[in-house]
Amino acid sequence: MENNYRTKGVLLILAVLLSLTTTAQDKALIYGKVTMIDGSVFEGQLRWGKEEGTWEDLFNSNKTSNPFARKLDMFDKGKVKVKYRVSENDNKNVVYNQWQEDLQEMEEDRKELYQDRIEELRDYYREIEEEAREAKERNDRDFARRMETRLREVEVKIRESEVRIREAEERIREARDKAHEAALQRNRSQTLTNQVSNQSNWNFMSIWSDSNMPSSNHQFVCQFGDIKEIIVDNKSKVTLTFKNNENIQVHNGGDIGTKITVYDKELGEINLEWDRIKKVTFLNTPNKLEYKSGSPLYGTVTTLKGSFKGGIQWDNDESLTVDKLDGRSSNGKMSIEFRNIKKITKTSRDRSRVTLNSGREIDLFDSNDVDAGNRGIVIKDPDYGRVKIDWSDFESLELDNSGKFPTLGYNDFKTPKAIQGTVKTIEGESYKGSLAFDLDEFWDFEMLDGTDNRMEYKIPFRKVKKVQPKNYNFSLITLKNGASLLLGDSQDVSKNNDGILIFTENKLDGEKQYVSWSEIDEIILD
Repeated sequence: MENNYRTKGVLLILAVLLSLTTTAQDKALIYGKVTMIDGSVFEGQLRWGKEEGTWEDLFNSNKTSNPFARKLDMFDKGKVKVKYRVSENDNKNVVYNQWQEDLQEMEEDRKELYQDRIEELRDYYREIEEEAREAKERNDRDFARRMETRLREVEVKIRESEVRIREAEERIREARDKAHEAALQRNRSQTLTNQVSNQSNWNFMSIWSDSNMPSSNHQFVCQFGDIKEIIVDNKSKVTLTFKNNENIQVHNGGDIGTKITVYDKELGEINLEWDRIKKVTFLNTPNKLEYKSGSPLYGTVTTLKGSFKGGIQWDNDESLTVDKLDGRSSNGKMSIEFRNIKKITKTSRDRSRVTLNSGREIDLFDSNDVDAGNRGIVIKDPDYGRVKIDWSDFESLELDNSGKFPTLGYNDFKTPKAIQGTVKTIEGESYKGSLAFDLDEFWDFEMLDGTDNRMEYKIPFRKVKKVQPKNYNFSLITLKNGASLLLGDSQDVSKNNDGILIFTENKLDGEKQYVSWSEIDEIILD
C-alpha cells in the first residue's frame, strides 16, 4: 500500500512538472480584451493579422504629426533645411579619416573571416570526398549518394563565401574613394554652407513648406508589450496609450485596418473585422491559458556571420508553433506545422532540408518559405532587439521544442521613460537632458534602425548606450551589454537624421537646445 501511495505521488509530481513545461511559454502570447462598437467584449489570446502573436512582435504605423519639429525656433529650423540643401558638404568631413580606418578594418576582418571559412570548407570537402570514394569501393551506394549530396552543399557554401570576399573588397575600395572625396569636399564645405544660409527664406511658414525641405514622414514602431490600449479612431487612424499613460495618434501601416483573432475560452476562435472594433485593452497573459492557439517559436539561427538565439519569426511571418511551413517535395505539396519541425537547413538558393522531431528528413522547394523568395528570418534577441537575416546569409534554424526557453511576458515590459543622455558636439560642447532623437523618437521603447551588410537591426533605445556618427551613412552603436555594431542605410544613423532636440531641464516646456546631426561627435545615453 505504501509503495502505491509513493508511486501515485511521483506520478502526480511528474504531471505537475509536465503541465508547467507546456504552459510556461503562455505568458509570451499577446492577450487582452477587444471591445466592439456595439458594446460586446471578447477576451483571450490575440493574433494580430496573420503575423504578430507575441509581446515581442512589432506594431508598425506612421506618426500623424511631429510635435518636436514645432518646438524648434526659426534659426534651428533653418539649420535642418540647410542640412538637406548642403547634403554632404558639412562639417562631418572632419571625421572621414577615422571612418575610413574603422570601415576598412572592419571589412578586412570580414574578408579574413570568409577566407578562413573557405579553407575550413575545403578541408571538409576533401574529407567527404574521401568518404564517398571509400563508400563506392565497398559498394555502399546509399552512403555514397549522401556524401555526394553533402559535397554539393559544401560547394555552394564555398561559392557563397567567395562572393562575400568580393563584396568586402568592393566595400574597401568604396571606403577609400569616399574618403578621398571627403578630403576634396572639406575645403568647400564652409563656403557652401554660408551660401545656402544666406539664400534661405527665413519666413516662419515657408521653412517647412519650401519644396527643398522634405516632408519627414516618421515611422512609428514599438513592441506590443509596450502598449496599454489601442483606440480605433477610424479605418486608418488609432490612438495608442502606453504604460506611462502617454498617448500618440498614428495612421496607416500594416497593423492598422487588419483583422484581429481572439481565442475566447467560451466562444472559441473569433475573427473580428477592424471597422467593428472600438478599442483593444492589453492585459497580462494568465500563467495557463485554458484555450489558445500555439506557442512561440524559439531557436538558434546560424548564418554566415555567426549565430543568434531567441524568439523566431520565419519568413517575416510565422511565429507560433501552429503556423505552417509550405513547400513542394518530389512527392507533392506539403504544409508542415512548426511544432513538428526540429531543423531547417538551406541546401541551395532555392531548396531547404526540413528535419522533423522524429528525425525524418524532407527536401522542400518551390515556396518562399524555403527558397530565395523568403522575406527574412527574424530573431527576437534579448540583447540586440530584433535582427532580420537575409536569405543569402541564412544557413540553418534549429528550433527548441523543450518549452524551457526564456520568454518575455507583458509585465516584463517596464513603464516607459524618456530617452535621456548627453550630446557632445565636434566643437567640444556638451548638452544633457531628455532627447528627441532624429526630432522623432522620445521614449526608450522606440526603435533605432540600421543595417549591417544586409542584416537589419531594430534596437529599443533602452538597450543603447552610445551612438557615434562615423560618416554620412554609418554610425557606431554601442549597446548596454558592451556589444558594438557599425550600422548604416537608415535615417537614424545617417546624414538624413534630423538632429537631436535636448530638453535640458527634462521638461518639454523647459529650456531646449537643438544640435544638427553634422555637429554631433557622440551621444551617450543614461
